[in-house]
Amino acid sequence: MADSRRHRRRTAGASSSSQPRLANIDGWISDPGKHADFVNSWQERKIMAVKFIRLDFFRFYTFQFPNTFVEQGLTHLLEQKGCIYPDLIRVFYFNLRYRDGIISTKVKGVRIILDDDVWTNVAQLPIWDDAVKVHLGLEDFNRMMTFQSFLRHPERQTNRRQLLVGGFKVEERMIHYLIV
Repeated sequence: MADSRRHRRRTAGASSSSQPRLANIDGWISDPGKHADFVNSWQERKIMAVKFIRLDFFRFYTFQFPNTFVEQGLTHLLEQKGCIYPDLIRVFYFNLRYRDGIISTKVKGVRIILDDDVWTNVAQLPIWDDAVKVHLGLEDFNRMMTFQSFLRHPERQTNRRQLLVGGFKVEERMIHYLIV
């Protein structure tokens, strides 16, 4: 009786005729014009260090703000930790587009779409329609100036007057530090 098992032949590489992308950042952006723009504007940008916390540490020292983070549904996001890949982050933001309430980008040929499902299922961030605007109640708050100050280059002088924590209590300062 003949052997009914099929033999599969493994091939090295993808079935398409295109060249595989290189493992370094030079092969990640295929358009030469966009690649030159990336090298000039984004390749050397500094990436902020990732902050993560252990809420149990603050509960042990009788801080009350961990309960606020739990009520807001931010526990999972604040306690995440792991490796970051600066080159991937730069390419992610370089290709970032926002249309019709959906954020999309492309990294190493992979299209990434960040919609409400991603924010709720992956990042475990709740989405509320009745969210309170943070800037309400702040005198002389200029939304455009604040937005532009966050976009500036890190070494440039920025208006930090609105970010001062001088009048805050210890718990409020800890929350400010963790968020900013």
